[in-house]
Order: sequence, then C-alpha cells, then structure tokens
Amino acid sequence: MSQFAKPTGFFGKILAKGMARGHKEFYKNALKVINPKKDDEYLEIGFGSGIFIKKYMSHVSKIAGIDYSEDMVKLASDINRKLVDSGKAEFKQGYASSLPWADNKFTVVAAIEVFFFLNETEKTLKEIFRVLKPGGRLVIEMGFNKDDGVDHKRYIKKMG
Repeated sequence: MSQFAKPTGFFGKILAKGMARGHKEFYKNALKVINPKKDDEYLEIGFGSGIFIKKYMSHVSKIAGIDYSEDMVKLASDINRKLVDSGKAEFKQGYASSLPWADNKFTVVAAIEVFFFLNETEKTLKEIFRVLKPGGRLVIEMGFNKDDGVDHKRYIKKMG
C-alpha cells in the first residue's frame, strides 16, 4: 500500500503535512464551495493531517472525519487537540465505504484529493449521501483542470 493512500509512521506524517501544503489551492477551492456556517456539521473523508480542518473549519458547530490511516487519526487529533478535547471534533479510523455515523447527520461532506485512493467509490458515495442531510452540501475536489491534458472522462469512468 502506498504512503499516499495510507500514510504511516514518521515519513507518513511528513508526507501528509507536505500534501496539505501542496493541496492548498484545492482546499481554498473547496472552501469557496463549502461556504462554512456556524451551525454546519462537517464531515471530511480522508482528512490526512487535519490541517484544513484546523485552518478553515474550526468555527463550524461539529467536525468529524474518517481516514484509513490510524497514524493520520492521531496526527489530526493532535493538531486539532482543543477541538477534540472540547467535544467539537472527532476523528475515526475506518473506511469511507462504511461510515460510522447516523443517517442525515452532516450538513457538509468534503472529500479533498482522496477519491482516487478509494476502492469502492459507488458504495462510498451511497454512504456519503446516507449521512448527508437533505439539502446538504457535498464537495469532492479532485484537482481536475480542463486544460491540464488529462483525459478526465476516461479517468472518471474508470473510477466508477
């Protein structure tokens, strides 16, 4: 398993922090779409280091996240310690295809630069829509750009 898909250990932590810096523009784009509000309950799929949550989402009502890497759960919990200790944030290790939250729980679900690592994209999307409140906002940021020379239609079809 790649360190990108499941960052672990010392190098995984370095990689996760580097990816957070490298994905800064993706986070900014997602933030514009999310337009967070005080009463939002926010779920991030594949939160990595949790830096995006600390920088941009700390003022929402509730924060939750799921990541495949136990090391990322620990890192994000440490980076967001005040939010975790106050009960405002929770980070869990697990699969996006089996979310451990109740139906209609979140007003916002975000998956930033993680969908290409998921094995069960259809099942994951069903789970996301299960936990997303009616009228909620879903943001999937994949870094696609129509001018980057990649055949995105083929890529998206391959992903399911």
